[in-house]
Amino acid sequence: MNQRKSPDQWCAILADYERSGLSQADFCRRHRLALSTFHYHRKRRRSSSAPAGRLIELRAAPPTVPAPAKAPTASAGAAGRASLRMDIPLCSSRTVTLHCPLERLSEVIAQLSRPTPLPER
Repeated sequence: MNQRKSPDQWCAILADYERSGLSQADFCRRHRLALSTFHYHRKRRRSSSAPAGRLIELRAAPPTVPAPAKAPTASAGAAGRASLRMDIPLCSSRTVTLHCPLERLSEVIAQLSRPTPLPER
């Protein structure tokens, strides 16, 4: 019996499908998903304006900010310290920009890699 998937898991599955280049039927066959369930979650994702699961407050960037880079970029700041800038796409078709000094990158990755418990209902 298949285990229920969380909204975050479906978000990741649908993102994998978008990147796969496979037809829906082929993707579902390879990932052992029922095509009807896949259609349900794909339609639900497209029609919902708010993501299911946890809500995170996001602030839109001011319109004067140039478009974010497509790939991670490294640069030296005004103080000569190297830093990394990376745009991270979210399931809700928004992007979060990560900008940190390279000497703190391992700390940031460790924090991002930690599992976040979902709130109890």
